Amino acid sequence: MKFSFHLITLVSVALCGIVHAAPAPLCDRTNGLCGDIAARDVADSMMADDLVARAAKKAANAKIQRQAAPKVERKVKAFTKQANKTPAPAAKVKAQANKLRQSEKGRVATQARKDNKAAKKQAWAAAGNRATTTKNIQAVQKKQGQKPQKKAAKQAANNKIQQKAAAGINTKVKNWREKEKAAGGYMPRVNILADKMRGKEKERALTQARKDRKADRGKQWGAKANSPAQKAATKAAAAGRRQERQRNGAPSPANQAKLAKNVKPTKQEKKNVKDRFQAARQKYGQTQGMPGRGQTATVGPNSASGREVRNSVFNSYLHQKNPIGMQRLPKKFNNDPYSPTHGTLANQRPLPATARKLKEYPVIKGSPNGWTGNGPVGALRTVTYKNGGRRNAAVIGHDTSPARGGNADDHYVATVTRELESDMEDFE
Repeated sequence: MKFSFHLITLVSVALCGIVHAAPAPLCDRTNGLCGDIAARDVADSMMADDLVARAAKKAANAKIQRQAAPKVERKVKAFTKQANKTPAPAAKVKAQANKLRQSEKGRVATQARKDNKAAKKQAWAAAGNRATTTKNIQAVQKKQGQKPQKKAAKQAANNKIQQKAAAGINTKVKNWREKEKAAGGYMPRVNILADKMRGKEKERALTQARKDRKADRGKQWGAKANSPAQKAATKAAAAGRRQERQRNGAPSPANQAKLAKNVKPTKQEKKNVKDRFQAARQKYGQTQGMPGRGQTATVGPNSASGREVRNSVFNSYLHQKNPIGMQRLPKKFNNDPYSPTHGTLANQRPLPATARKLKEYPVIKGSPNGWTGNGPVGALRTVTYKNGGRRNAAVIGHDTSPARGGNADDHYVATVTRELESDMEDFE
């Protein structure tokens, strides 16, 4: 029994020795972090991620201390020099110098944390300002895009009113001309006055239509008006709700909704929007390679007018600081070379190989202000880039026709042609 007990003891000691003699893991460029982890007790619940974060923080603090060390030592040296002039013991001066050194190191670390926190706060504020500015820019662009639509709708409504009144106007003008002709009036003068009369009658028809619409709306609102008893009941109910809110200290929901609806941009927000538009306009004016407004850019079956391409280039510059939409556009354009089996374009790139800062943005057909973050992005893209210190732009698209070869992911630069109608207009 005694032999068995000693045998068990020896085996246990041997096993413990094997476990503690296990080789530590290799260092993985974390300043000996793996060795620290291996040396910890197995029961320690600290995770490796936490240790990595601590090691990074320790390295950052060490860097700050190294940068501030010359200044701290100069301060300690000045203090020591001044203290040595007093009759204080050398040991006491040395202790005070060490205490000053530690105090300065702590102050440097505290100031670094404050500066880091302030920098983060400033970065968050800048990001918020960029988001607010982009939101305001999109609101401006939406309003700009609605103006032509409202103008076209108003013109269509006016044309309809004038067409409806045209028969009566023509009859009135004709009768007046016949009367003047019978009276022996001078016909050239009569014709001029007849044209003026026709224009005035058309304006009178529009004015009368506006008055009629206003009268109809007044009748509709009058029909919806409450009776005196209903008005009194509504007023009493509103007074009861007001008293209840005053007792509870609750705000008025109507006022809150009105305030939320009528929130206006501040002067600084308006200035940010203006600055962004001016910066985009400046870059747009420096850009080369854009087609003329009367030209057409074509890639395969897809085409766009020069005006639409220019809208896209301007919007690309306008939203570069804070990309918009689910696709986060403008985004980086990959100027990848064609495959070696592409034929004449093998191993070449759509744009110059020396191009830098390539950004792509959608080209939208039929839109007065281009793509503003919503809706489909279309088939064509404008790519803005820098080459040789100059700003350039190109229209890019996909072409899967057999004549091109390659594959569906290849990009091709658009061919630019001038429309026949535009040429004819120039000669007219």
